[in-house]
Parts: sequence; C-alpha cells; structure tokens
Amino acid sequence: MTMLLLLYATLIYKVYIRRKTPEMTPRSPHMIMIFLMYLLLDGLGNTYLFSIDPSLKTLKVCYLGVFCTVIC
Repeated sequence: MTMLLLLYATLIYKVYIRRKTPEMTPRSPHMIMIFLMYLLLDGLGNTYLFSIDPSLKTLKVCYLGVFCTVIC
C-alpha cells in the first residue's frame, strides 16, 4: 500500500507542479489529478481486498471488488 501511495503521490505532485505550463493547460490538469486519485483509491481498495484471508473470502468480497472498480 505504501508503494501505491508513493507512486500516485509522485504522479499527482508532478501534474500539480506543471499544471500551468503550456503543455498541460489544454489537458485539464485538475481532471488528471482527480482521475489519478480515483485510480489510487481503486488500487488501495483492491489491495485491501486481496489481503483478506482466503478462508474468509466469500461472494461479498468479489462484489466489493467489482463495486470498488466501478465506482473508482
């Protein structure tokens, strides 16, 4: 989870720093940062779901994974 946070925090920071450059302004840097945050939430949610003990996995975990991916 820490690796995901570091990876996405680095990407979000780089987009934030370059948000007013001529290359980034036509691409809506705020939307890019929002999408990166949603991808971060999706990655963290799926990482948590995969860390659950396999003996406890039920159909609910599968539904939670699909729900997390669809929402994020």
